[in-house]
Amino acid sequence: MSWNYRVLRHAEKPEAPGDGDWFAIHEVFYDEHGMPRSCSADPIAPGGETPGELRSDLRMMMSAFDKPALDYKLFEDLSREAGDDD
Repeated sequence: MSWNYRVLRHAEKPEAPGDGDWFAIHEVFYDEHGMPRSCSADPIAPGGETPGELRSDLRMMMSAFDKPALDYKLFEDLSREAGDDD
């Protein structure tokens, strides 16, 4: 399974109507056909054990802006579908 960072669009929160959609970077995991199958539940913060590793992580995150944003709801729906198989 491969992964990368992607920008995900989150829908307006029911408890904050009028705030609109918001965006965050998540880890997205792909199946053997390159289709997105899951994502990190929470947005990801950059990190590393050295300043160089932090810089590298930030560069990987910046590459997320080279691809279209995905809807977070897609992964909620995939999770529900997977649960239906149980």
